[in-house]
Amino acid sequence: MIEQNDIDLQQALSLREKGAVLVDARSPAEYAETTIPGVINVPLFDNAERARVGTLYKEQGPASARLLGVDLIAPRIPQMVRAVLDARGESRQPVVVFCWRGGMRSRALVSFLNLAGVPTLQLRGGHKAFRAAVRDFFDQGRWGRLLVLRGLTGVGKTRLLKRLAGEGYPVLDLEELANHRGSAFGSVGLAPQPGQKLSLIHI
Repeated sequence: MIEQNDIDLQQALSLREKGAVLVDARSPAEYAETTIPGVINVPLFDNAERARVGTLYKEQGPASARLLGVDLIAPRIPQMVRAVLDARGESRQPVVVFCWRGGMRSRALVSFLNLAGVPTLQLRGGHKAFRAAVRDFFDQGRWGRLLVLRGLTGVGKTRLLKRLAGEGYPVLDLEELANHRGSAFGSVGLAPQPGQKLSLIHI
C-alpha cells in the first residue's frame, strides 16, 4: 500500500533540484558503501545495533526486533531531528528520507520529523529504487558517444581532461572517482577508495 507521504525517485530528485535535503537513514556502513550523491546520513542504528536488531529478527521474529529498535532509537530522536534541521537550513522544501527498500527505518524517521514539525516524505522503494534507475541508465546506453583517453602514466591525461572540462566538455575522470593516481602512485595520500557501487552512481 502506498502511503500519502510516499514519493517516487523522480519526484525526490526534482525536489532536490529545488533545494530539498535527502536523508539516508541506513547505518554508517551501508552509507559508506553506496548512497545517493549529495545526501546526508542520519542513521537510525549504528553498525553494531543494526546487526543486533537483524539477529533478533531472525531468531525471535519482528515483534522482538521492533521493541529492541525502539529501545535503541528513543534516546537519540532529538539528536536526529536536530541533525536534519541543521542540514535543511532555510530551505522551504520537504525533507526526503530513504533506507534500503523504503521500509521501517525510513518510515520511522519520517514519523519523528513530521511530529517535530518538519515536513518530510519517504522515498518509495528506498535506495534499491535508485540502484535500479542507475542500472537502467547503463542498460539503455543513451548517454551518447564516448571517447576513451588512455596512455602511459605521466603523459598528461589528467591535465587534458581538466582542460576539456574547463572548456565545457562533459568529462569523466575515472581515477578521480576512484581516489587513485594511476599505476605509479595508486591511492597513496588520498582518501579511502570508494567501492564500485559508489563510483558508478557519480557517473
